[in-house]
Amino acid sequence: MEQNKFLENIDDLLIITDTNGKIIFCNKITLDKLGYTFEELKNKNITDIYSKKDTSFLIDNIHNKKANADSLYSLLILDKKGNFIELATSILYGIWNNSEVIIFISKKIQKQKAFENFKKLFNNKIIMMMIIDYSNLTILDANNAFLSKLELNRKEILNKNITELDLFNNSIDKNKMITSLKRIHNISDLNVEVTTKSGKTVYLIISGDLIDDKDKNLLLLVMLDISEQVILNKKLDTQRKQLINIIEGTELGTWEWDLVTNQTIFNEYWANMIGYTLKELEPTTIKTWEKFIHPDDKEETENILQKHFEKKISYYESEFRMKHKKGHWVWISAKGKVIEWSFDNKPLKMFGTHTDITQKKKFEAIIKENSIRDPLTNIYNRRYLDEQLKNLILENKRENNIFSVAILDIDFFKNINDNYGHLAGDFILQEFTKIIKSHIRPYDIFGRYGGEEFILILLHVGNNEMYEILNRILDFILQKDFIYNNEIIKLSFSAGMCDINEFLIPTVNQIYECIDKKLYIAKNNGRSLIIK
Repeated sequence: MEQNKFLENIDDLLIITDTNGKIIFCNKITLDKLGYTFEELKNKNITDIYSKKDTSFLIDNIHNKKANADSLYSLLILDKKGNFIELATSILYGIWNNSEVIIFISKKIQKQKAFENFKKLFNNKIIMMMIIDYSNLTILDANNAFLSKLELNRKEILNKNITELDLFNNSIDKNKMITSLKRIHNISDLNVEVTTKSGKTVYLIISGDLIDDKDKNLLLLVMLDISEQVILNKKLDTQRKQLINIIEGTELGTWEWDLVTNQTIFNEYWANMIGYTLKELEPTTIKTWEKFIHPDDKEETENILQKHFEKKISYYESEFRMKHKKGHWVWISAKGKVIEWSFDNKPLKMFGTHTDITQKKKFEAIIKENSIRDPLTNIYNRRYLDEQLKNLILENKRENNIFSVAILDIDFFKNINDNYGHLAGDFILQEFTKIIKSHIRPYDIFGRYGGEEFILILLHVGNNEMYEILNRILDFILQKDFIYNNEIIKLSFSAGMCDINEFLIPTVNQIYECIDKKLYIAKNNGRSLIIK
């Protein structure tokens, strides 16, 4: 009876026949699988329920006992519905109730293949595996990959409690392992540090689950060596911290733009540059940037972006203004690069920085302004006058905008220097400049040509109108007393003038030659004259 009870509980299909092949016992799983009752199979010959192609093989083994006990034979067995089921069958010869019998033990081919695949996987040279008895956490087996990686042999670990092994680098990881094993029947992606016999640290990620076994709760643990990844991550983390320190030290604003979703990630410095906290600007997208950029700068910077997207330039670099929370404009230097492209060369992700260059721009403006200003009178110098005349000539070609140009020369200026001193001459130049500026519009151009000569450019003004303006200025100067060190100095000037329409194909030099000739005529005719 005990023997029958044991046979009823095994997982495999079991059929026992006498030496002639007559069925004398079937376990329950066989009857359930084939759909028969034992009464329907009792006393049938084993050949009746196998395929005809297997009959000769079965007869040969019944009579001649040729089957190898260590071999598995692929045989087709017939169920009650008439369907054949392929089984991996072992054939054994033994004693049953004091009589010789033949024992057929079968597994489904799929199940057998699964078992064989498991054995192959377990003996895998790369993936580390271990089987433990879940009831007491005793190690039942470990594959060669595990033993090799941790420099162990099987005898050192078999039948030992896994938590008692001297493997774990620290008590935290050991406790994590014990807690995971005790509280749950599976383990998912548990990261631990272990030490090999030689003292080398290995980083493992462990997963495990119960495997099917009728007698025991077996837990299969699968371990992957992630040491290279962990070490790389630590290096990357160090580099990331260094980068953060650099960004914080240089006060760089950073941005990351997902061009698919338009989501944009900014750091706190980016927001601080325009007077906000990052929280005030959330949620952030590319629209956040577009909201603050100066309208006059938006088109140009978008054109530069597009060139980078089309790979015409290797990176994006632009300068533009953004509106501060307090209402003023902040100059920003933006640099960036697409770091991820689609298979068809569409930009997917872009990373870059923003730097506040407002002070730099102010210094540049001061330097530029100083470079185009005469240091004594603070009006424009010759270089700026030349540049503006070139631009006005081009504008005249495009839009036919009229303008007039005059050269003004202070009469007998050398006498002022000789009689009153050079400081008096400087005073006269400064006062003369103030008078001219007070008689012209803010957008007219006035500059020092050299010495006591000045150039005046009146925009949208023709020859006749300029002639009247210059005569009014001359009358004002003739009536004015210039007082220096209690001395009264009288002043006049001579001028030559022309407008753009006097030239067929104007150039800067032609304009200067024209007004210079007319100035010469004014001087030869007694000075204090304006020649048009």
